Amino acid sequence: MSKMILEKQASSLVEENLNMAQKAMGLNFELMGIYPYPLDKGEQYSIDPWPIILCEEDWVVIRAGIEQRVKGWRKFLKDLYFEKTIFKNKVIPFEPFFSSPRYRRECVNLNPAGEEYCYFFSCELAKEENGNWIVLHDELEIPQNIMLAEEIRRGLRETLPELFNGVEPLGCLDYPEKILEALSQVLPEDNEGLVALVTEKAEDWEAALLARRMGIPLFLSTDLVVLEGKLYAKTLGGLEPIAILLRRIADSRLDPIANRCSIDQGIAGLFWCLRKGNLKLVNAAGCGIVSDPLLQSYGSKIISFYLKERPLLNSLPTYPASDPDAFSLFLDSPADYILKDREAKVEPQGIDQWVDWAKAKKIPQRVLSSLVVQKRLSFKKFPSFYGSSLSYKPFSFVFYGVVKENRSELLPIVLGKGCQENEKRLLLKDVWLYQEKLSRASELTLYSLPYSENRISILSRVAESMYWLGRYLTRALQLHHIILSFWSYEDKALLENSEVLSFFLKELADYFSARAFKSSYPKDHLSLFFQFFMGSKGEDSVINCISRCFENGAKIRDSIPPEVWISLSSLYYKLQKQSFENKNLDSTQLISDFSLDSAKLLSAIDEHLLRNEQWKFFQVGRFYEKARFSILLSRFCLKLIEKKDSQGYNFLALLEKILKLSSALYAYRSLYHYPFSAHKAIALFLFDEQFSRSVSFCLDQVETMLKFIERFPSMSAKPLSIIRYLNAKLKRWSEELKATSPSGVTNTDPVFVYKPWIEQIEKELFEFHLLLTDYYFTHQSAIQTSKVSSP
Repeated sequence: MSKMILEKQASSLVEENLNMAQKAMGLNFELMGIYPYPLDKGEQYSIDPWPIILCEEDWVVIRAGIEQRVKGWRKFLKDLYFEKTIFKNKVIPFEPFFSSPRYRRECVNLNPAGEEYCYFFSCELAKEENGNWIVLHDELEIPQNIMLAEEIRRGLRETLPELFNGVEPLGCLDYPEKILEALSQVLPEDNEGLVALVTEKAEDWEAALLARRMGIPLFLSTDLVVLEGKLYAKTLGGLEPIAILLRRIADSRLDPIANRCSIDQGIAGLFWCLRKGNLKLVNAAGCGIVSDPLLQSYGSKIISFYLKERPLLNSLPTYPASDPDAFSLFLDSPADYILKDREAKVEPQGIDQWVDWAKAKKIPQRVLSSLVVQKRLSFKKFPSFYGSSLSYKPFSFVFYGVVKENRSELLPIVLGKGCQENEKRLLLKDVWLYQEKLSRASELTLYSLPYSENRISILSRVAESMYWLGRYLTRALQLHHIILSFWSYEDKALLENSEVLSFFLKELADYFSARAFKSSYPKDHLSLFFQFFMGSKGEDSVINCISRCFENGAKIRDSIPPEVWISLSSLYYKLQKQSFENKNLDSTQLISDFSLDSAKLLSAIDEHLLRNEQWKFFQVGRFYEKARFSILLSRFCLKLIEKKDSQGYNFLALLEKILKLSSALYAYRSLYHYPFSAHKAIALFLFDEQFSRSVSFCLDQVETMLKFIERFPSMSAKPLSIIRYLNAKLKRWSEELKATSPSGVTNTDPVFVYKPWIEQIEKELFEFHLLLTDYYFTHQSAIQTSKVSSP
């Protein structure tokens, strides 16, 4: 009944609505940084808004077949790395697998966590034209795209809500909770250590979503260290022990010592922890061999041998290319067979080259051993919307499941993938299942697990990226404000005075690395806009600074809330698009749009980072950059005092411009009134604690942000100490200045008073930055092992 309702609703959707939904989901996925495996950032794919309906009869067959296969694989892995009875009984040949790079000798006689190799899995199937289901690929090592079905379903609900009127497919929104439920059976008895997830790339969007949904920390391999046979996370608060590690790192790159991979890959000493039983790895090391297409072709024999049952699903017919008879099948009938790399490391162009060599009988035997010959099958086609038109295309189905209480359970989470050959763009779609009894979403979260402490201190790489994110965002806003302040100056006398303007812009050029202004100055407002807003490579401009913000955000994608990431990526992509449209730019509109978008980004950061340590390091970066800029403006004023014609019209106009650059004009007038005075402006920029951009105010805020480190005895207090020292010094200077004159104006030459002060502040502020980098941004907590190793 639900299927008939859906087909009626789908048929009533016009192509315009489908096209708009497809573009909207594609744009949202791009902003979220979602790129399906195996695609990299920038590669093309599309979301098909027309769902596939999987009937209950098919679901029953598929569920029973996949659960049977996973049960057989689990028994095979246990036998492979221990008794090897399947090879001793000559059920399948041993040579192709023991010589395979996927076979891990370091896993022999290594007991997995809870005596279980696999806790979650995926299986890709396709339906032949005759109605039979066939297995294309089993994945027990690192199931990919496990959050993609959920994101597509959510996108469909938002863009095509009318599609769900009167129908409700089985939910696909509880996979992270199901994984947590499966892990609850392997928790350590002493309840010590973290449940954590590790990935190879900070840009791994799926790992970020998975960790956030599960409520567990996400680490890179560089965030982890092995000490005395135990695995620890390096945080600013010290070393945190890890008990269970969900991995998104391949078997061959887990441990550079055991796997002989690059020293930059994996976690050195990880297998030491596994051998000692101090760490439980999920899924267990060694599962990668199941992904070998040649081994999967023996799936039926494996099921028959271990389970004594008839296989319910057949595998894709696959033969070793090293077998002359099998390879001759491919050469004689290339339309019926395909050549495939067992390791999936070779692009199709490389395989085509091997085919040419094979026909010329020049292909070496070592290459043939890494290839397989697969039969080319015809799969059933399903309705598909792509390119503003409706057509029929073959699709495969990726099913996901978990293993709990020694039993495989297939979940109603299915992803549709276009499997048409020579298709340049990957096509993905939602798959709907219906059953009378709906599965109830699990309510298990990390806080249900018997751990006394789930929250850990911030990671060094996260603190560093948030610090630089705050600095570059503040620098972009400063450049934006410079443009606005110049545009708001109606009198053109300043722009017409080349000497004054040259002096002013050269100082800004040194600060913002604007090479163009060091040799010449802009003749009009438009050229100023292009230099400070658009910029060029290697220079500070609004667009370049936001690009650096995006790069730092991408490094800690796992730690940034989705709302913040969408605001940041939206701003970044909008500016990147505008940078390629230099000819038809409306500078006024661009400035206005940036004002709104940057305000939204700051609002999202303040709202969703919840005043935690990440937000505090972001604020440290912001106020550090504001303090540097105030010191720059103080130097401006000091150089104006040194000029001989320091009381003319150009002096007053330029001083007013300096005050406008930091929104200090109103603050100055409220404190000192007109006329402008350079030494009064310096006092404002340095000492006024009520002015939100003064050095004194900024350092007070930095001190407030860093006070949280006092809760962590293992964290060095040197950066906080130097900030307190600077604050005390500024207050002492301010009191000396007031004692000299009640109005705060000294009778001596201001150059001799302010110049050494400004130089000292600038030098010691830079020393604070170096201490911050040395003690908080370089994993220094990793060497503090005394507390961890003590009984």
